[in-house]
Amino acid sequence: MQRLFAILASVLAFAPAAALAYTADEARYRSMGYATGFFGVMMLFMLGGAALFIALLVLWVLMLVDCLQREWPEKTDWTAILIISFFIGLHWLSAILYYYLVKKKNPGTMPSSAQPPGTQPPKP
Repeated sequence: MQRLFAILASVLAFAPAAALAYTADEARYRSMGYATGFFGVMMLFMLGGAALFIALLVLWVLMLVDCLQREWPEKTDWTAILIISFFIGLHWLSAILYYYLVKKKNPGTMPSSAQPPGTQPPKP
């Protein structure tokens, strides 16, 4: 995928020069503007994708830190899921699942299944 983006970026970088070489004078500048505009739009998509990747990586790190700080029986399972998912490229999915299944249900406390029967979670 990275190779495809590199090829696409290099082709688009030379698009204005190619437009100058193969068009008449009047259409030359128009086609050069189209190529430059297309390149600009593609760069926005690539920057947006990079920003999304970084945001999801930060989310993954925050969920891993939260998982390691909690004391509960499923800690080993979720830690393994979060770490293994990083190596197979699905860290974003495991971070989102952890957020909704663990952190959002029990913010700042351990999950209800890990609490001893008849006890209340501590008040923040």
